[in-house]
Amino acid sequence: MNSKTKLGVFVAAGIGLLVLIIVIVSTMGVDWSETYIKDKDHAKGTYYVAKLLQHYQPQSDFIVLDSPIHESLSNRETPSNYLFIGTEIYLPDDDLDALNRYVHSGNNAFLFCDQIPYELMEVLAGTDTNLYTYLPLSYAYSNGISNRLSDSNLNITADSAFEYDQYGFSNRSWNYIAFKDLDSIHAETLGTLKITLNKSDFTIYNSSDSTGIETKNDTLFEGANYVRIPYGKGYYYFHTNPILFCNAHLTERANLDYINGVFAYLNTGDILWEEHNWVFSRPYLKTYVPRTNTYSPDESILKMILENQELKWGWYSLLIMAIMFVIFNGKRKQATIPLLPDVSNTTLIQIKKVGHLYTESEEYFEITQDMFENFLWFVHFKLNIDTHQSSERIIRDLIKQTDYDADEMKSIFTRYKKIENWKSVTHGVFLQLHRDIEKFYSSLK
Repeated sequence: MNSKTKLGVFVAAGIGLLVLIIVIVSTMGVDWSETYIKDKDHAKGTYYVAKLLQHYQPQSDFIVLDSPIHESLSNRETPSNYLFIGTEIYLPDDDLDALNRYVHSGNNAFLFCDQIPYELMEVLAGTDTNLYTYLPLSYAYSNGISNRLSDSNLNITADSAFEYDQYGFSNRSWNYIAFKDLDSIHAETLGTLKITLNKSDFTIYNSSDSTGIETKNDTLFEGANYVRIPYGKGYYYFHTNPILFCNAHLTERANLDYINGVFAYLNTGDILWEEHNWVFSRPYLKTYVPRTNTYSPDESILKMILENQELKWGWYSLLIMAIMFVIFNGKRKQATIPLLPDVSNTTLIQIKKVGHLYTESEEYFEITQDMFENFLWFVHFKLNIDTHQSSERIIRDLIKQTDYDADEMKSIFTRYKKIENWKSVTHGVFLQLHRDIEKFYSSLK
């Protein structure tokens, strides 16, 4: 190995080690990305909620769905519960129809999303007017909220405070439905969201500012973030703040009463957990879903790759391997050496090869078989003796026709028969049989 090759190997090893260190460092610590997947390694995953749901109704099954809604909800038992927790759920026409049929037949659907699917709200509100008439979502920015649940029928009262800056970020957007808009979508309030300045850390920026510029609002703010809408024999349950159900929030026992109150409305049936968005019949992240009516074909797919942690590092690794391939494969290769045609064997070369075969090769048994077959061929074609008869008759015909010594002729056949039985032959026995056959050939000259 020359010095240039060694240098290239060291450079490649250094690059690989650097990439490994970057990947390890980037994955250390707490992952604060909002994934909403059933994974306890993500602070904003939903592992603990999934575990709680399995304990609420131990007699029922907890089923993780692994196909699009129009497939996974077909022929499900009633009553049961469909549950999706994520930033946004994608509902193409066939999935929307399947979900509506599912709820209409007496099941419950819990959709905990920052964005309520407007296709679904259009159906529930019974209107085909403009989007903002049947999707009355507003938002306010704050680094904390207070939540409250109250239902006189179930005797449930639960309160919970959420300080977002304790969980990785600060000043997030909190979606809600204004109380004045609940009647337009036939919704019943089950839970409220409140942002107040009584706690110094809770500051607010309200989207209802008439100037369109986010300005600080010093007044008490409240809206509905957990509502129920009847549909057929079942109910749709919407919660506009899915972040409240993340792992980090549930590490505090004070928040468990709130979660228990939210899921007090479960049917006494199976729980169908949706782990993915299904975009174009493919599993997709629960954090963002492109919509067909707003997706721009000019948008670079590289943007989507770089926004995803796993895809981003896969892309970087691919680029590094491509660069390494160019560096090591781009060097000028050694010229191909043509193969010269083999010279035909002369008589002398052939003799030497055969002599080497007979004196040096260890495959004596195969050579012995060939040698004896040649002997029988000679007897048949040169002496016109039938070699398909028994050995005794062949020996008798040979002695009668050639007057060859009977004992020596019998010795050839006897020795070969022993070799056939052993399936092997030593060098000495092979040479003796060869000499006996050559002696017979010489006697005929």
